[in-house]
Amino acid sequence: MTVLSVKLENEQDFGGAMAWVGFTIGALVAVVVATLAYTVLGLPLWVVLLSYPVIGILVALAVLLSLVARSEGAKTSETSSRKQPKVPARLG
Repeated sequence: MTVLSVKLENEQDFGGAMAWVGFTIGALVAVVVATLAYTVLGLPLWVVLLSYPVIGILVALAVLLSLVARSEGAKTSETSSRKQPKVPARLG
């Protein structure tokens, strides 16, 4: 079973960090928007409490998708810059 836990040489693990960043930013933005909705717009408290998780989820998903797209773009540019020209093999 130790073979399954071996990390490859070029493998990067950003999944956990991206999730925490997305959830943290989503929660902070949701708190700010909910506070502004209650104080500035004068929405009832039950609407603000119901909108908080929706806003947090939408912002977290947007952050996660942008981070995934950014990391995928970095992977493709990194691999394309590392490619070496193929040399045809000749026998004998």
